[in-house]
Amino acid sequence: MAFYFTLMYSIDIINYIKYKIWRYEMKRISSIVLALVLTLSFAIPSLADTVKLNDLGDSKYKVEIEKLVEDGTISGYLDGTFKPQNGITRGELARIIAVTLNLEEDKNVAEHFTDVRGKWNQGSVGALYKANIMIGVSSDKFGQEQNVTREELAVILLRTFGLEETVKELDLDIEFKDAEDISAWARNAVAFVKSIGLMDGIENEDGSFTFLPKSFGERELVAKLVYELKYNREKYTEIIAIIMEESNSETKKDEKKTEDNSKKDNTVGDKSSANKSNENKPNENKPSQSSIVSKYRGQLLSLRSSVNGELSSLISSAVAEYKSGGDYNEIYSRYMDMAYELEADTDSQVSSILSELSRELSENGYNTEVISELEAEYQEAKDEARDSI
Repeated sequence: MAFYFTLMYSIDIINYIKYKIWRYEMKRISSIVLALVLTLSFAIPSLADTVKLNDLGDSKYKVEIEKLVEDGTISGYLDGTFKPQNGITRGELARIIAVTLNLEEDKNVAEHFTDVRGKWNQGSVGALYKANIMIGVSSDKFGQEQNVTREELAVILLRTFGLEETVKELDLDIEFKDAEDISAWARNAVAFVKSIGLMDGIENEDGSFTFLPKSFGERELVAKLVYELKYNREKYTEIIAIIMEESNSETKKDEKKTEDNSKKDNTVGDKSSANKSNENKPNENKPSQSSIVSKYRGQLLSLRSSVNGELSSLISSAVAEYKSGGDYNEIYSRYMDMAYELEADTDSQVSSILSELSRELSENGYNTEVISELEAEYQEAKDEARDSI
C-alpha cells in the first residue's frame, strides 16, 4: 500500500512538472508570437515604402515616382502597385504636401473639420490650413475623401509659393481651348502654373491645348508636381522672379507711354493729328511681351523636365546593365548614341519653340533680344546634362 501511494504521489509530481513546463512553453511561445506581431506591425510601413513598384512601365513620370518613394515622400501599395492613373484624395494630398514643405503639424487648427477630426492626417491638414494652402471645401468640411481636381491642384501649387494675391496683378493669359470651363477662383492659378512651366494642358490633334480643370489629378501627375516642388523649387522661383520683373517693366513702359501721350495731346480741331493719336493707343487685345515670353519659357521648361527624365532613365538603365555583367564599352557606346539622338531631337524642338517665340514677338512689335538669353540658358542646361552623364 505504501508503494501504491508513493507511486501515485510520484505521478502527481511528474504531471505537475509537465504542467509547469507546458505553462512555461506556452508563455514563451506567446511572447515570441507577440514579438513577431509587433515586429511585423512596425515593419509593414517600411516594406510598403521599399517594395519595388511593378506598374510604372507606361508612366512618363517613372523616375520622379521612384525617387519620391525612395525618399519616403510618397508610397505605393503593399501589392507592389502605385496605380499611377488613379486619382488622389484631398486628405492624401494634404499629407504629401505637408511632408514636402516640412510643415509642422497642428491638429488643433483642423479640429473644426468634422471629416478630419481624429483622422490620421489631422495634423497635416491643420498645417496646410494654417499656411493658407488648403482651406477646405466649406466651413466645417475639408473634403477628406474627395479626389483633387486639376484646377484645385493649380491653386494649391500657387499657394505653396505664397503668390495668390500677387498673381492677380500680373497679365497672364489662359490659352486653353476649354478656358471657359475653368472656375473663376482658379483662373489666375491655372495661368500661373502654365506660365512657369509647372502644369501643362493636354495637346489636341489640331495642336490646341485643353486643361480639363474638372478632371481629377492622377497620382502620377501629383508625384511629378511634388517632385518639382521638392527638388526644383529654386528653378521655378527664378522663373517667377523673371516674370515679375518683365511684368513690372511692361507696366512702367505703359505708364510712360500714357504720360507722354497726355503731354502731346494737342489734337483738338486737327483731324490728322487726332488720327495719329489714335494710332498710338495701345491695342487692348494685344498680348504683353512678358505674357508671350512666359508662355514659351514654360514650353522650354516643360521640355527640359521631360528630357531630364529621359536622360535619367537612360543612365539608370545603363548602370543596371553594367551591374548585370554587361560589357562596359558596348554599353557605353550604345547609350551614348541614344543620348546624342536625344540631344539632337531636343535641339530641334528648342529651335522650333524659339522660332515661334521670335515670330510672335515680331508680329506684336516687340524686340527679340530675349531669344539669345533663352539660347544661353539652354546651352547651360545641356552642359549640366553632359556633366551628369
